[in-house]
Amino acid sequence: MERQRIQEAGGTVLIQRVNGSLAVSRALGDFEYKNNSNRRPDQQLVSPEPEVTCHTRNLTIDSSKQEEQVAFIVLACDGIWDVVTNEELATYILGRMHVTDDLSEICNSVLDMCLYKGSKDNMSLIIIAFKNAPTPTPEWKAKDDTLNNEIKKKTIEIYNRNPNKTNLDSNTLWQQVVTSLNEQSSIREVLPVGGGFISKRSVFENIFDSMIKGTNYTGNSSSGLFINDEDDDEKNEHNSRSITSTNPSSADIPSSNNNNLATLTQ
Repeated sequence: MERQRIQEAGGTVLIQRVNGSLAVSRALGDFEYKNNSNRRPDQQLVSPEPEVTCHTRNLTIDSSKQEEQVAFIVLACDGIWDVVTNEELATYILGRMHVTDDLSEICNSVLDMCLYKGSKDNMSLIIIAFKNAPTPTPEWKAKDDTLNNEIKKKTIEIYNRNPNKTNLDSNTLWQQVVTSLNEQSSIREVLPVGGGFISKRSVFENIFDSMIKGTNYTGNSSSGLFINDEDDDEKNEHNSRSITSTNPSSADIPSSNNNNLATLTQ
């Protein structure tokens, strides 16, 4: 049906893209694909009419069994799915929910991970948590802190023993840090499931950036990028992402979390 509409509008489907370029056949915007004045909006190369699929959720309360199995819902654009699979992202988010209940922080970490995985497209991500969503535990938090500290220590160690620091780029240093840490089974055991080392690249970048600038690493960064409090322009640049968190009033979304819905775009 999609191919037929595109071809009737004078277009082609090449390498699973409209006219060999656009990776979606239904979207808002992309007006260069909607300029045929003789065709209705839903008959253009790219249609603004969504394809809707409804999934019924069973919310029956039964103490003898757990009817509701859904922990969260993720809505993400192709900038995310270009570099991660459904299973990888679901597993990673589940793991992060054991570490923090801040969904905006989890959104940040997903975007950073996809960026370091090489995504070249725009990225938008929405996470909606339900009652079955995992809650943070001290054990998971301790493992995550341990991994962050080991990355920091190894980064500083390798950086300081390099005689030519001025020509040391972050990619080279990162590979050395990963190679060294990967030799330790204790480190491999605490890597984020679904994310691996690449999901911790932002931790490394914070440390590396602070050493290059001669500042102290604080670990406080909402975007996964180091912010120097002394540089307002840079702070504004790194804070350019828009974050929206809200508490939906729906009864099936837990009220214990401050951020049960988070949206992040880059």
